[in-house]
Amino acid sequence: MTTPTTQSAAHAALLAAAAAAAEQLPAGATLAVGPSDGSLAPTADGSGVAAAFTGAVSGSLVVIVDPSLEEALAGAEGGPLPIVDAVAPALRAAVAAMGPSVPGAVTATDVAAAVADPDALWVPLVDANSEAQEVVVWLGLLIAQASVPSGTPSGPAIPTQSTAGRAGMALLRGVEMVVTVELGRTRMSVKDLLALTPGSVVELDRAAGAPADLLVNGRLLARGEVVVVDEDYGLRITEIVEPGAED
Repeated sequence: MTTPTTQSAAHAALLAAAAAAAEQLPAGATLAVGPSDGSLAPTADGSGVAAAFTGAVSGSLVVIVDPSLEEALAGAEGGPLPIVDAVAPALRAAVAAMGPSVPGAVTATDVAAAVADPDALWVPLVDANSEAQEVVVWLGLLIAQASVPSGTPSGPAIPTQSTAGRAGMALLRGVEMVVTVELGRTRMSVKDLLALTPGSVVELDRAAGAPADLLVNGRLLARGEVVVVDEDYGLRITEIVEPGAED
């Protein structure tokens, strides 16, 4: 069972995760974080996708997807798009937004069991353009195990220097991280996504020749120039982004 201090830290981390997920979920609407005061509660309707993570706290983030979105993805041109594949990028970004952690697998999960967990925390993502603030997606945080010293506030928050010192970093040296080079982004409705065909052009939000971003587990680490090395693409680093200066 979580303590009030743990719940407070976990709730703050969940809100950060929800904001990150709202930007990448293929919901066909502009999503915003809805009320998280308990006035709304999730139901077992829809499909569930979970992303496991380990760190100061171990657990998983769970997305409950509306059945209508799953039907739309199943009928996509060129073949059905599995719901796990569609939601995975948003869940990985949500895990990264919670603070230092090691992401695990993204898999389908039992919605009824997640909703029934008494210690689970939930936040709705609503249609920002709807006056009724209709809930489109639910994001939940299920804490499995806290690995912090007795008497120390726990929760998916940034570790203190004592827990993230040289000894702790040495333990992580062999952990593989997902490194991504991003040329740009754009927002598209599900309708436009399903209409993509070979030869379609997707316009990005970045000018030609602008530096590309280097992201580690979804977090901006550096920027650089795209180069070709032995017929493969590479990135020549031109700038290391300082913590807190990602925007």
